[in-house]
Amino acid sequence: MAVVEGVTVEEMLNRSFYEVFRNGDRKWLVSYADVALNGTKHTLKDFSPEIGKDLTIYCYQPEPGFCACVLRPE
Repeated sequence: MAVVEGVTVEEMLNRSFYEVFRNGDRKWLVSYADVALNGTKHTLKDFSPEIGKDLTIYCYQPEPGFCACVLRPE
């Protein structure tokens, strides 16, 4: 995410997504919550105006209560 979004790891550590990306789109929040709460997996595809690229976002549960995402620019 640091490479794709242009944000350092230090800026992201111990912060929520919306603390780091204040204008982040909240449309994916339901999917992220489903992953964190139910352990489901989601693959999301969308255009990111912040970086000007299409993204594929793979979401999974690394441990109960959390959602992790792998971003792949298209």
